[in-house]
Amino acid sequence: MTKQITKEPELALVFATISREHTTQRLINSVRKHFPDMPIYIGDQSGKSAVMEEFYRRNNCTVIWMEHDAGVCASRNAALDKVREPYFVLCDDDFIFGDNTSFEAPLKILKAKPEIGVVGGRLYDVFLANGKEYRANRHWELLFHYDEQKQKLLTLPVHYFLPDPKYVGSEAYYECDAVMNFAVFRTAMFNEKIRWDPIFKSNGEHEDFYLNLKLNSDFKVAYTPKLVAYHHHPTSLQKYKKLRHRNYGWQLFLEKWNLKQFLEMDGTLRVINDANSCHSYAMGYENYYKNPNLVPGEAFESEDRIVISNLTGRLASSRTMSEFADPEMDREEQLCVKVSHESGFFATGGDWRFSLPFFKKKPKKKYLQDDSLLAFEVIVPETLQDSLESFMRIRPFVAGMTDEAIFFKEDDELDVRVSWSIKSGYLTYQRKALIFEQELLLGNWNSIAINPPEFEGDMTMETTIYKNGTVMFEHSMQLAI
Repeated sequence: MTKQITKEPELALVFATISREHTTQRLINSVRKHFPDMPIYIGDQSGKSAVMEEFYRRNNCTVIWMEHDAGVCASRNAALDKVREPYFVLCDDDFIFGDNTSFEAPLKILKAKPEIGVVGGRLYDVFLANGKEYRANRHWELLFHYDEQKQKLLTLPVHYFLPDPKYVGSEAYYECDAVMNFAVFRTAMFNEKIRWDPIFKSNGEHEDFYLNLKLNSDFKVAYTPKLVAYHHHPTSLQKYKKLRHRNYGWQLFLEKWNLKQFLEMDGTLRVINDANSCHSYAMGYENYYKNPNLVPGEAFESEDRIVISNLTGRLASSRTMSEFADPEMDREEQLCVKVSHESGFFATGGDWRFSLPFFKKKPKKKYLQDDSLLAFEVIVPETLQDSLESFMRIRPFVAGMTDEAIFFKEDDELDVRVSWSIKSGYLTYQRKALIFEQELLLGNWNSIAINPPEFEGDMTMETTIYKNGTVMFEHSMQLAI
């Protein structure tokens, strides 16, 4: 059943994107499926394209076209400046809204508690392994301890403490200092001091925002497990990965807050003279307590035991590390545990963060009944040079029918496969082209990533669309690499 917001929407969506048309379309399609009236504001750094301009227009989105690589912070700020609704939800472009996505709890909390400025939620990371689909319940609810005099910052997961819920009616929430990039914000909270700092293009911006919020505002941060979305990170070209994983932001973060060391418990340690490196949080132990001049006494170690990662210090021997590493294990039942620092393995979770079922059946729609009416148009780039991501666009349409009024059947198995071959015609590479939960929508130019293998010279790209195992469309084209 479609979830209506109100006649006067009070909640908007804000996100930034660069060169990921396929995930952007997937996110917006999922929003429109469940929240057709939700205003959407996008800071897009990809450069204008007729396909995406038409997509944004059809989905009633407000897009701010940014300079290429303007940065996630500048793009969020530009989108934020357009928001007129009293609340907005922040996302990344590779998130997905599902049937379990509801904003009732965070809005209820924000309306009842004017001192709260942010209510964060949780994500289910979706990934494929050995032909199976898995999901992991991710948490990043932190407490901050900032010692300006000692030039150190410590972030501590809230699950190191026993759950201490607060309530608005029957809605439980948990106080913290930082949450993930899936949260509902109070729009009025933002001013000249509380914004995303545009000096950060990637990395460091998240910690900077929440540390600034803690130190320079009176607004509080909360977490509710009832706010849920899904995250699936698609395979990207190395050019995009290099852009996304630039580590200079960490150096900027340490310098801005005059920090010598930043330690995220159960995570990493960053130091001012090597900010780009992720050191084990056990490095302090290695360099302090194991220093021959400082050893307080030989610690008890046992390879077949796991140390409970909380303040009790008790040992549990009933499970081995291999059991915790099993992706089929119910992650909701895992305690917050870690193996000794030598192994580096740790897992987060807790039974107070309850589980939810995955995607449910979609609402009924008017479906395509006669495949003979189905036709396709394709746009393929002439060259794939100097691009962060490369896309082909496929538009399925039904002759003589209104595209918006008809859909593929829910039990139809639609598959798009892309093959690459060199001059001799020898098949060198083939893969599925649709990413997780990506759909081909009728009447819409659907962007599909076609990142090829790294071969020199021109290649032939063949695209085949299958419907329930039957070939519906084939397309072949020479491309200059």
